[in-house]
Amino acid sequence: MEGAVLYPDTSTTGHRHVHIVLDFAAYKDSSILTDVTVVVGATEFKCHRSILAAASDFFKAALTCGLREDCEGKITLKEIDENTFSTILTCMYTGKIELTQKNLPDIWRAAHMLQIAPVVKECEELFETVLRVDNCFELFFQVKLLNDKFRRRLLDLIADNFVHLRGPSNFNRFDAEDMKYLICSDKLNLAHEVLLRLCYNGQKMIHAPGILMRCTNQV
Repeated sequence: MEGAVLYPDTSTTGHRHVHIVLDFAAYKDSSILTDVTVVVGATEFKCHRSILAAASDFFKAALTCGLREDCEGKITLKEIDENTFSTILTCMYTGKIELTQKNLPDIWRAAHMLQIAPVVKECEELFETVLRVDNCFELFFQVKLLNDKFRRRLLDLIADNFVHLRGPSNFNRFDAEDMKYLICSDKLNLAHEVLLRLCYNGQKMIHAPGILMRCTNQV
């Protein structure tokens, strides 16, 4: 059988069983038996429904619930770029993924959107190894909507290192909830909290009085 390895199971007696190890990777870059097209940007990826549905809960829902995409045999993804989806697609066919610090945020977002739990887990594990003080702001805005545990972990790291990280350019992108978390943190002293308020830009400072009042009541 082309694309498969067959070998007998000699551990049993009587009926003989044959294990088939499928090499799905052999079909990834060919059009053999493809039955769905995934459109990402200007690129069309010819794929196999069964593989997409087995790897991704997003694709499983799109391809089994009678949605328009299922009927037309074409799914358009608008929030993922071609390179990122190509990496994800290779993983779905081979079980292997190339993760780097550079592509981590894009792969993580794509895996989260496509509901591919094993890839999300790999991204979380890599995140633990690349998290540092010098990149915590960059990582924060890349992952804050993906995982609340890591959002809080990054905010704690920022609070711990506030003296080295303070400055308007670092904090003026924070929303009210992020600022509330930092100001309420027991890792900051009163002087740091005052500086944090000063770092917060004028437009967002309208949230500060209410936030500070709530935080004060919690002390």
